[in-house]
Amino acid sequence: MYRINITSNGANWSDNKTCEGDVTFSDGAVIINYTLDGDKCTLTVDSGKVVQNRVGAQNVNVQFEEGKKTSCIFGSGGLSGSFEILTEKIKIVYGKGGLRLNLEYLSGSDRERVNLTLTAFKNFGGTK
Repeated sequence: MYRINITSNGANWSDNKTCEGDVTFSDGAVIINYTLDGDKCTLTVDSGKVVQNRVGAQNVNVQFEEGKKTSCIFGSGGLSGSFEILTEKIKIVYGKGGLRLNLEYLSGSDRERVNLTLTAFKNFGGTK
């Protein structure tokens, strides 16, 4: 079990969430599974790309690829939408005890600058 902390901030806002989850390292990929606000989340880092899937009250799929425009697709109950993401920077550092992922991107048509940091620490004293 890992303690997962997600900190994000943009124009005049910031958010910090903490939860427990599992981290799997496989053939150079990192897969993080956790539950956030009752929704099941999977974040995958592989080959320089980051994919976030969230399923629950609000379904979200967003892809990040450094230097490229991608989309955030969201929806629930038959209503859906999307907006553009331009990823400026992806940086991940990991080892035996955990990982740190930094994302810097521009979001939506107003190109709001967002910084997101996800850290996952193993053996933090939680349950196994």
